[in-house]
Amino acid sequence: ADGISGADYHFSVFKIHHEWIASARKNNISLNAWTVNDVADMKWLLVNNFDFITTNEPELLFETIEKLPN
Repeated sequence: ADGISGADYHFSVFKIHHEWIASARKNNISLNAWTVNDVADMKWLLVNNFDFITTNEPELLFETIEKLPN
């Protein structure tokens, strides 16, 4: 109703408020997390189907994506 199309927070905020992920999906809100430079955090975001991940380590993110099971 407010015209919000995306949620953009530091990844740690989503880990504290993980219920926001389901709420965003329910309301067709895209998710972006920043600045994610650790493999474990990247995996967590990928498993939770984030739309965008902002990182200073793009090569590491691509490697992490390739190693995830389909």
